[in-house]
Amino acid sequence: RDNAWIIRFIRTHEINSQGTGFFINDKGVLLTNQHVATKKQELYVKLGESMHKAEVLYENPDLDFAIAQIGVTKNPYLKIQQTPVKLGDEFAIYGYPESWLNGYSINRTAGEVASLTGLCDNRTRFRIDAVIHGGNSGGPVVNKKSLEVMGIATESSAKDDVNNYAIKVSELFEGMKDYLP
Repeated sequence: RDNAWIIRFIRTHEINSQGTGFFINDKGVLLTNQHVATKKQELYVKLGESMHKAEVLYENPDLDFAIAQIGVTKNPYLKIQQTPVKLGDEFAIYGYPESWLNGYSINRTAGEVASLTGLCDNRTRFRIDAVIHGGNSGGPVVNKKSLEVMGIATESSAKDDVNNYAIKVSELFEGMKDYLP
């Protein structure tokens, strides 16, 4: 199961909207953005060649994150970084940006933490110097040194490619602590 720890979310079988997510334990529990996974819509996960219906267990629209689960267990998962993000931390983002253009295989973008706050000084976010596009939402921002998830790709400026943001995973512990190994 290549890249089983980073998956594509699909809102309908017609694939009219998609995003990225990743396993946070070996019981089929995934972390993504709330704007990708919400209880209001049917949600499917494309894992390899198979499609799995996902159940949203928890969502937080204020912080824009959601926890979902599929019926696949014993899957590889990513560890969550326990230390705060630092200015200049190097990372890689994994996801499925604009699949209709870039294809349906996993994409990687690398960069550094450019600011410890997000849009309009939002302290739950950090600005990154790597470009993200539609379909990257919910993808893990993986610290290159620790190989742990330091953030979740969440938004970019529509005006340019220099303002891209991730959610600090340190802000999400309260909502996801019961799901971590």
